[in-house]
Amino acid sequence: MFKDYYKILGISPTSDQQTIKTNFRKLAFMYHPDLNKSPQAKYKFQEIQEAYEVLNNGQARAKYDILYSQFKQKGFVTKRAPEVRQQTAKERRKEQLLKKAKEKHRKREKAKKQEKERAFAFSLVVFFFTLAVFFDYISPGTKITEPITNRYNAALNPMSDKIITPHSHFLIPNYKSAFIIHKGVFVELEISYTFKIVKYARIAYSKGELVFYPYFHYTNLVVYLFFVVHFFSLFALFYRKNYDIILGLSIAQGLFLFIALIILF
Repeated sequence: MFKDYYKILGISPTSDQQTIKTNFRKLAFMYHPDLNKSPQAKYKFQEIQEAYEVLNNGQARAKYDILYSQFKQKGFVTKRAPEVRQQTAKERRKEQLLKKAKEKHRKREKAKKQEKERAFAFSLVVFFFTLAVFFDYISPGTKITEPITNRYNAALNPMSDKIITPHSHFLIPNYKSAFIIHKGVFVELEISYTFKIVKYARIAYSKGELVFYPYFHYTNLVVYLFFVVHFFSLFALFYRKNYDIILGLSIAQGLFLFIALIILF
């Protein structure tokens, strides 16, 4: 379809080069896609460029003028560009708000991704830490015999008493006979190598001996807490792509692990 480049640039066939350049710059600024967000602006801008490239070139314009005169004599109708209008202030404001909303959503998603990555890293550390504690506990430890230096009721576990020796401390049920387990009595202990966890305690007295396993008694929640934290971290690693699940599990891990470490150490 023949295009009327003179009409596109808003000039007459007798216009000089300066007029062509002036009108081209004005229209290019008006319909540039970066400045005009109208759907037809891109097409209009391309059409303006096309018309300018032809009319600004002397040889191309001479050839075009021959075709132009022929089409004008035959009465051919030129193809008109789609109607393009300037954006209103309301439309520009709406577009700005939409951009801000998209940018806010992008930042929120980025923050969620970073939180998810931190939660995953925390769960990974907790998983291997609890695994190390379990392996340290089940591995053969070192045996020592030393005197009890103190015994008192555990603040966080009312059903247990805390026993203190020169190199360790552990919990026992508080119903254990106070006249057997008291300050100055020697106790044989097996302690894990890395975390110094007391595996068992043996106390000899006149009627025999008393053996108990501090962290495997129903009055001591440390072992159960470690198991819970370990499985929480395992589930968090499994559901690493789910933001809500991994974040909730990492918070639960931190809480239970904090309580377990206070009781244990």
